[in-house]
Amino acid sequence: MTEDEVVALVTEQMVELQAQQSDLQLVRDANAQLAVEGPLRFSVTYGDRTIEDEYDVAILIPRRYPDRVPTVRETGGKVSNTHHRFVNGALCLEAPVEVRRVFAGERTLLAYVNRLVVPYLSAYSYKCLHDRMPHGERKHGPLGILDYYTEFFRTDMPTSLRLLKLLADYDFPRDCTCPCGRGASLYQCHGSTVLRLCGHLSQAGFAVELQDIVETLIRVLQPNKSMSRFLKTFLPSWVPCAPNTGDEQKKSGKGQEAMNAGELHGCFSDAGDLETCSLSDEPAAVMAVREHLDYAGIHKLITDGTFNGP
Repeated sequence: MTEDEVVALVTEQMVELQAQQSDLQLVRDANAQLAVEGPLRFSVTYGDRTIEDEYDVAILIPRRYPDRVPTVRETGGKVSNTHHRFVNGALCLEAPVEVRRVFAGERTLLAYVNRLVVPYLSAYSYKCLHDRMPHGERKHGPLGILDYYTEFFRTDMPTSLRLLKLLADYDFPRDCTCPCGRGASLYQCHGSTVLRLCGHLSQAGFAVELQDIVETLIRVLQPNKSMSRFLKTFLPSWVPCAPNTGDEQKKSGKGQEAMNAGELHGCFSDAGDLETCSLSDEPAAVMAVREHLDYAGIHKLITDGTFNGP
């Protein structure tokens, strides 16, 4: 779409959005980028508890909207910096592939606000009142991404890593047995669930996520050499390199293609400036994450004889 067509589409969608959120206004920021700014009000019920609150937000509209997903910042200072945010301050509404999957269902500003932004903010308000998230809370960074895939696939951790590896390698052989261990073929078992994610994140994106998850597990769990080698078997068959100089610029064909397309993990905006929620390398932060992992359970799953690698 041309810039004028994007402006026309956003202007049209603002009518629907303002019918529910009358104080949100369409503006242009300092970089002449379209943005929706103002107070966002909501009333959300969790069980027998109703959360009514408001937040000042700025929703940035990418120049390739609606092919690219908007990003949102909370501008009133109510959301803690330690809550789920990207390093540039944008709110980490969901796992990257889930944000794209949800937005693809209805590519409008109203759907983006109601299905992604409001759930994030209302859950945060709930946490402030009750000291816990209404539906549980995932960890930060790659381990939170792993939590998402485990929930989405409804499997244990090793099986989720195997299914994610199928997406990272883009390899779905019809005669493949599903890695969940039930004995059925992939297409008669978890295949349809895996295919629901195809197209919402590039192969490069899945590969980078899988690499980040495995490397973080190795760093946090500090496994012995045998378990470390086992975890590395989950790594994608190819990994696109980050932009660099010298020999590191010699990427594989697929990796170079992905970099040129700006499709690496987290590149939601035209500038491609979003990064994953980062896990600090500080020992205290690593220890805090380790405390929230069921190490004994993970160790049992990884070393169980029924799990012999992807």
